Amino acid sequence: MIGITLSPLAHCAPDWRVDLLHSQGIPTTHASLEKTASEAVTDETKLNEAYQQLGSASYQERGHAYEYFKSKGNSILGFLKSKEPAEDPEIRMRASEIQKHLESNVANQQDLMVINAAKSLLKSPKDKSTGG
Repeated sequence: MIGITLSPLAHCAPDWRVDLLHSQGIPTTHASLEKTASEAVTDETKLNEAYQQLGSASYQERGHAYEYFKSKGNSILGFLKSKEPAEDPEIRMRASEIQKHLESNVANQQDLMVINAAKSLLKSPKDKSTGG
């Protein structure tokens, strides 16, 4: 049987997740990773209210709801995709516009990568670089 011995440097190999988080000024301590990962969780009640406001008779309410969704970034794409098509054509149209905007927004792709990196590191075996 042939055994493979890893060099001591194998455990110090750069990790793109750690590099990405550090480039964003996010420490890789366990507490910081949990905070970053939990920021992706959005209040479902607020999302549902904003979703309904997309069809409001008030231009100002519709605008606030539209901007609210756009400000949440890609973390709400799952919410938008999971919604049954609204009966209100205004809601359907605006939700579709928001979804297209978010899917094409490169800046939000990086936000999503940061959140996924934090979640992935939390699931990884504990090591000193993640405060574990």
